Amino acid sequence: MPCSLHTHSLFCDGACSLEEMARAGVEAGLSSLGFSGHAPAPYDHAAMRPQDAGRYLAEIARLKERFAGQIELYAGVENDALHPFDRAQLDYCIGSVHYIRGGADAIYCIEGPPDAFTAAVRALGSVQGVVRCYCETVRRHLSDFRPDIAGHLDIIARLNADGSLFDARSGWYRQAEEALAEAAAQSGCIVEVNTSGLRTARREPYPSERILSLLRQADVPVVITADAHRPCDVAAGFDEAAALLRRLGFRSAMALRRGRFVPETL
Repeated sequence: MPCSLHTHSLFCDGACSLEEMARAGVEAGLSSLGFSGHAPAPYDHAAMRPQDAGRYLAEIARLKERFAGQIELYAGVENDALHPFDRAQLDYCIGSVHYIRGGADAIYCIEGPPDAFTAAVRALGSVQGVVRCYCETVRRHLSDFRPDIAGHLDIIARLNADGSLFDARSGWYRQAEEALAEAAAQSGCIVEVNTSGLRTARREPYPSERILSLLRQADVPVVITADAHRPCDVAAGFDEAAALLRRLGFRSAMALRRGRFVPETL
């Protein structure tokens, strides 16, 4: 049975309670489910408030007892690269880049409102400059923080589904994809195959099929995740993602079972 580790709730920018998400996991036939609320970060409007972090962990502890015997539940966070979070009380951590620095104190969101991305382009001089900064931020975060899971590795392309920002087939962007795959491979992290992209005009997961091919060549482990903000998405796109991975030559994907990441046959 599948495992879903990238989920959000009302503690951050999700649409439901932790208990509703746990119940959805049971109804979907999941064997394990992880909560990965956006860790507190002062610049991130989607993150949970610092004063709520303790309550978040306490509620997960309660739900672990409430759903014992029905589903394994795990306490995690999705940590933004610019504001590392203390992992001492967590079962796992997803490390993601949602923001980049464009100067001494300037921080720009690169996967949210288009005007924020445009501001980053102005600050860094070009789209290529933004992508380079993003790739370097990913590399540093995975190398220095070493999260268990590398989150949506090429989320920098989220606003480019229609190709209006850059040509994804260009040489410079292909080099960026290679840099992202190399950073993941060198970090030793598991890379998530984030199915949220399948629910948008992008129609492929994060990371792209090309990056996944590079990860396969480097024998990097992957885990299928939903990035679910609603109960109905808790395992959305898992079958499609698994089929893609099999086609690319992956034989297994990681799952969190009994407190450990283990490979399971696709």
